[in-house]
Amino acid sequence: MVLATRCPNCHTVFRVVADQLKLRNGLVRCGTCQHVFDGRSELCAPPEELTDAPTPPMAAATATPSPEKPRASIYDAIVADDEPRFTSRPGTPPNLDAAALLRQEDKTRGGGFTSAPWSARAGDPADAPPWLRNSARPRKAVFWTLAIAALTLGALLQLIWWQRDALAAQWPPLRAPLTQLCQIAGCRIAPVRQLSGLSIESTNLATEGDDSDAQGQHLLVLTLFLRNTSDHAIAYPALELTLTDASGTPVVRRDIQVTDYLSDSDIAAGLAARSEHPIRLRLSAQSTAAANYHVVAFYP
Repeated sequence: MVLATRCPNCHTVFRVVADQLKLRNGLVRCGTCQHVFDGRSELCAPPEELTDAPTPPMAAATATPSPEKPRASIYDAIVADDEPRFTSRPGTPPNLDAAALLRQEDKTRGGGFTSAPWSARAGDPADAPPWLRNSARPRKAVFWTLAIAALTLGALLQLIWWQRDALAAQWPPLRAPLTQLCQIAGCRIAPVRQLSGLSIESTNLATEGDDSDAQGQHLLVLTLFLRNTSDHAIAYPALELTLTDASGTPVVRRDIQVTDYLSDSDIAAGLAARSEHPIRLRLSAQSTAAANYHVVAFYP
């Protein structure tokens, strides 16, 4: 079926076929004014001089015209050497080969074309001219930018999640927004665990009375002061009491949990900054030859 399309810029009519318009989404270039347009939207009835003109054979498409006799084709719907050339209507300027023009560097587009021909039937985007191939680069750049931003945001949220207690302690203005986030996520802001900010002072271990209880165990009273030397609240630690003999060998070891000397409300608040808390515990121990003791703070 013979079709024709008209250049919207110079109104030159050229003969085309349907298969050629399917390639490159119908983009064609006028051989007269070099205007690129959609050949499908400019289809028109072919003039008699184009419908009667015979189609050159395939071999003629690849033949090189002699310098003395310029090529009669002025339009090529696709950039391919294996497509037939189209004859021009009478009165059109000679030596206007659109395929050759498309293969040359397009000066009006800032040097976007390369001089090497490419195959329109290959289907490889890498073989396309840069003005077509580079159109997908902005989309890829936007995709990778959004992906990197999403990964960075996810890593930042994970860091905030794991370090929320330390962040709230080091930067008090963050406590309110972190508390609101925890209400949504179902977590809580607890006092930070920091043994370096705690010190145990004025420890004393003494027996209570001279008699043992019914099980033959002595009653001991442990008193000490737990001091917070930092500028923020710190979680209360557990305590480890170790009784040693004269040679320093441990004979009795006792772990004292936070719940053994504090209430739940005091545990949740933590030890306030630059403050101290007195601890007094009554313990029972079997009769041993204990000569010394020491107390160590730790977090379970």
